[in-house]
Parts: sequence; structure tokens; C-alpha cells
Amino acid sequence: MPDERDAESSAPSLSPAFTRLLDDFAAHLRLERGRSPHTVRAYQGDLVSLFSHVQARGLETLADVQLADLRAWLAAMSVAGAERATLQRRAACARSFFGWAQHTGRVAANPAASLRSPRVDRRLPATIEIDQARRMLDALAAHAAESAEPAEVASSRRDLAMLEVLYASGIRVSELCGLDLGDLDPDRRLLRVLGKGGKERTVPIGLPASRALAAWLEVRGVLAAPGAVKRWKAPLAWKKVQPASASPASHKRMSSPSWRWVWPRTIQARSPTRISVCA
Repeated sequence: MPDERDAESSAPSLSPAFTRLLDDFAAHLRLERGRSPHTVRAYQGDLVSLFSHVQARGLETLADVQLADLRAWLAAMSVAGAERATLQRRAACARSFFGWAQHTGRVAANPAASLRSPRVDRRLPATIEIDQARRMLDALAAHAAESAEPAEVASSRRDLAMLEVLYASGIRVSELCGLDLGDLDPDRRLLRVLGKGGKERTVPIGLPASRALAAWLEVRGVLAAPGAVKRWKAPLAWKKVQPASASPASHKRMSSPSWRWVWPRTIQARSPTRISVCA
């Protein structure tokens, strides 16, 4: 996705009219559509590219832009080696922007309504088999049981709980990192998850994940920040879920060639099986 610095560095070269359109559309995305800062930055980067292209073609206002100009923009990026996914995303951005511009009276017609982009090859995500996932989780559980040092016990239980929840629920890693103590309903084995666009949903977890969470919460105070153990609004997982933030033993295990397939998307891709087997 485009970087905010790219948009900022390119924006001064735009005419005042295009700069104003860029700012107005960004405000629309933030305030009316509730888009995240990352999404707004991505749209801004795409539009800076578009506006720079049409300016280079001698077009001074939005009303001057025609379908041929948009097609030429995509063609130029394709020649420059842009991936199909990039072309598809930027075409979608142009359609969204011109749809907004027409709706708000900034243009009389929408030149992007007929804009098409190349199809992206849809590939199934890599998955793991049930026995592979079971071996991985059982090995982590065994390591947690064998640990002696309190910090190692706590970090091992935390790692196991995070992976069990990812596998049982299929939630995003960012959603897992955002879980608080109040989001867990242990009696009904439910999680309250805040997803993209601020949308909230309730997700069930199986018995293994529920047990792993209970075991982690018993020792969470060893790793949690002072004052966070009993707070209602306190992070559940405490640390970001990345290979480097796992305990040393878990990180070493998952970094080995025989375990690399577990982290973290393959776990999510296979998650429905865990629900049916262990719920």
C-alpha cells in the first residue's frame, strides 16, 4: 500500500484544485465512511498518482478527465511493471473517488463508471492438516508444563493461548492483539472482537482454547504491566503476536524448517476445522 510520506511528498506538485479534492475526499473517508488512517493513506497515495498523471497530460480540472485518461493511467503503471493487484486496487480507488465526486456535484458524469481492471489470480491460502496443528499445539502445551521458571511458564502459556485462540476462532492477528479482559466470556466460551471499520462481532472458541486462556490468565500477572492484572480494560494477550515476541523456546521451535508453516496465516486458514473438532 502507498506510504503516507509518498503522498505528502508528491502532493505539493499538485494544483490547488487537485490538492483540495484530495483533502476533501480524505475527510469524507475518515468522517463519513469511518475508514482507518491506513486506508485513507492508501487512497491518498493512489489519487496522488492519478492526479499527477492527468496533470502531466495537460488536464487542469476534474471535469476534463475522461475514461481514456484513466485507462492510460492504468496502462502506464502496467508498462512500468505494476502488479495486477495494484492495478485493481487503483482502479477501485478511481471508481470510488469519481462516484463520490459525481454524488457531491463536483463532476456531472463519472468517467470511471466503465473503468475495468485486470483480474487478479485468486489463490487458496496455504493450510495445515489437523494432525500437524495438533502436534504443534500439543508440543507447546508440553513445553509449558515442563517449564520451571515463572517467567518462562507465563510466556509459554501465553504463546499457547494465542495460538489456540487464533486456530479456534480464525480472527485476525491484529484483532487478537486488541482483545481486553472484558472481551472474554469464559462461561459461554465467546470473544467480543473489534474488527475492521470498528465493527464488533462475537466469536466462539473451542474448549482447548478456553482452557489455554484460563491457564494463561492464572499467570498473566507475571508478565503484565503493574496495575493491569485486575483492570477491566486490560490487554488480554499483552504482547503483539509476532514470531519475535514469542518466548525464546517457542520462537526457536517455530523458526525451525519443520515448524515454519504454522505462523500465523496458515493457522487462521485452517481454523474452521478446530472449531468443529474441539468445540
